[in-house]
Amino acid sequence: MQSTPEICKYKGILTHWKDYPEGSIERAKSLGIDVWSTSKGLETTLQLWETKLCVLRREKPWQALGLKSVEEFVKAVVGKTTREIGKEITKRTQIQTYHRDNPEAKQEDIAKRFGVSQQYVSKVTTESSHWEELVVPDHIEGNSSKADFRKLPAKLQEMVTSRQVSLNAAAIQAGIRKKPTPEDQCLRAFKKCSDKAGLLLRLQEYLEAVSRHKEATDGRRLD
Repeated sequence: MQSTPEICKYKGILTHWKDYPEGSIERAKSLGIDVWSTSKGLETTLQLWETKLCVLRREKPWQALGLKSVEEFVKAVVGKTTREIGKEITKRTQIQTYHRDNPEAKQEDIAKRFGVSQQYVSKVTTESSHWEELVVPDHIEGNSSKADFRKLPAKLQEMVTSRQVSLNAAAIQAGIRKKPTPEDQCLRAFKKCSDKAGLLLRLQEYLEAVSRHKEATDGRRLD
């Protein structure tokens, strides 16, 4: 399993990029992970990739990370240019189509035809067939979420599909996602809060009340 790109790594657990404020580093990193996952996905089409690029141009995540353009952002996240990724997706799609239309063709012959390794052909044709057969529930949105669903054991996939458990809970149980710490949850809630100043004031009042209660309790114990 490939690790998260260095530029997208974060000390906490990142959720969907729309959960974070516009222009924030967290939004940029989460969007980077989504784009990275899309570029690697065997089910990714050229149309989907172009849609992701449109999102990047609208969101401008490179600014929060100190980069200069969408091209520099994609290169930093994926390690390839947008043109290179587009060509790779096109070739991958061509191989998958040729394999479906010519099921008797040997992997060695397909590899020579498209100028790739036999191992790459095996990966594309074998894994893509599995992904095509696996139907992702309509209520699961986002490329990274769909990828997590496909990694789940069959039993958990059934439970998520029937909405017995959430995708996040199932992914945590399967070890695909890490369980957020209380600190992560507090930070996420704070970022979503529209009245941050008011929330900080309430938190301060709460901490003062806890401190007074602790002092009173300790005083009674001494008595």
